[in-house]
Amino acid sequence: LDKEMSEKLQMMPDLTLSKAVELVRQSEQVKQHVSEQGANASANLSEVAYKRQQHRERLTHIKRVALSAALTVKETSIFGPYNTLTHAVFKNVLTNVGNAYNGETGFFTAPVKGAYHFEVHILSPVGSGYTAGAALMKNGQRTFTAYESQTSNYQSSSNGVILVLEVGDRVSVSATPNSKIFDNQNNHSTFSGHLLFTM
Repeated sequence: LDKEMSEKLQMMPDLTLSKAVELVRQSEQVKQHVSEQGANASANLSEVAYKRQQHRERLTHIKRVALSAALTVKETSIFGPYNTLTHAVFKNVLTNVGNAYNGETGFFTAPVKGAYHFEVHILSPVGSGYTAGAALMKNGQRTFTAYESQTSNYQSSSNGVILVLEVGDRVSVSATPNSKIFDNQNNHSTFSGHLLFTM
């Protein structure tokens, strides 16, 4: 019997033994209930802290998104020319942190909402009026275009863009009409990008 309860019982002149026992029992039940609530609260706080830690670790992993791919693997290749905007697959994947880029389909798929930076660099042989042109595409729509037209030797073009992407948005590269994209083992024509920050 604690001091506080003892003092309360002494202030009750008509208190019987059975009543005192009942009051003590009720007091112990209240203490036990409060103790259990405190334990549950601590457990809930621990669970919340654990979930927050998991969330932080997941975001840390997702924030590491970067790609760099060249048009071909080893062999010399020329993509194009075509009469219309044509999807190009950059198959030689050099960097793919976060696995957001698919070297089989040529599509980068955003794993998290955020701001992303992309670049395309194109080399093309000169001849018959062909150009060095490529467009950075977001969900099938042209954003920025790299373009160059010369009369001798090789021609090159490049461009970059920062895009705000939602989860699942896709970014790719398409050759512009009447363009050739040249590449070989030296990786002249490339598609690169990385996540700047989440939103």
